[in-house]
Amino acid sequence: MTFYDAFVKCSDLVGEAHGLDTLVKASKALEALVEEEKAELMSSCQSCKDAISHNTILWHDWEIYVSDFLSRFDSVEWKWSKSGLSMSKQQLGENLASHRKLQISLHEL
Repeated sequence: MTFYDAFVKCSDLVGEAHGLDTLVKASKALEALVEEEKAELMSSCQSCKDAISHNTILWHDWEIYVSDFLSRFDSVEWKWSKSGLSMSKQQLGENLASHRKLQISLHEL
């Protein structure tokens, strides 16, 4: 069985999305940001530290601007939580507004 996941982390705010459709949409959006040089590999990327080499954006931890995330990943159905508690879209907007950048990772397991 294969699992397709997308994760977003911004301080103690976490977003998750699952499914092949999610992975395809998120991959296209992230790949566009990488091509536009609007995404940077995180220095703490575990895949990079483990010397795992991939020719795609999958498996790596990327840092992008919150504004790019909101405009490019809006078609993905994210489930958000803060400190383990679910949150509403209004709470999400308020929390993201206080940050410039966030971390995103896409996985196919």
